[in-house]
Amino acid sequence: MISPVPNQLCKESREDGPTLRRFIIDTELKKLGSVGHTIGVEYEYSNEDYSLSYWVIFFGITVYQCYPSRVHDYWHRMPPFSEAGFCFVSDPSDLIRKLEESSVIQGQKHYILEFEDDVIEVVCDRLVFGEGEFKVENFVAANTNIHLHNIVGRF
Repeated sequence: MISPVPNQLCKESREDGPTLRRFIIDTELKKLGSVGHTIGVEYEYSNEDYSLSYWVIFFGITVYQCYPSRVHDYWHRMPPFSEAGFCFVSDPSDLIRKLEESSVIQGQKHYILEFEDDVIEVVCDRLVFGEGEFKVENFVAANTNIHLHNIVGRF
């Protein structure tokens, strides 16, 4: 079953969706001594009158795939699905079943995020949303219950 992710920062999509601004990579979390895995994205909604910036972190990421929107088959929007939005969760999904059968994961979810030119599919524990430009110091301060090593704990 496909459903929209319930979050006030998952605005209803315009026809072309929000714009992906940049990838957030784990080297921004210098304490991890990481090697550059994608752990989130910054995106924006904009028109002639305004530009609103947001970010999302893929907490406990296991799988990350980014497709140009022109080649993604939008399998998650097959009828009878007709929900508005840009951020969805597939529960259950074939990918989750395969990963659970292989004992690679337990209890994670398959998220699909649609941007103007890209579609991202990610398997992770949960999505953590925020407003404005992503700064790791602000993220850690606002999420004191999140330990840095858990953000990219599966790599």
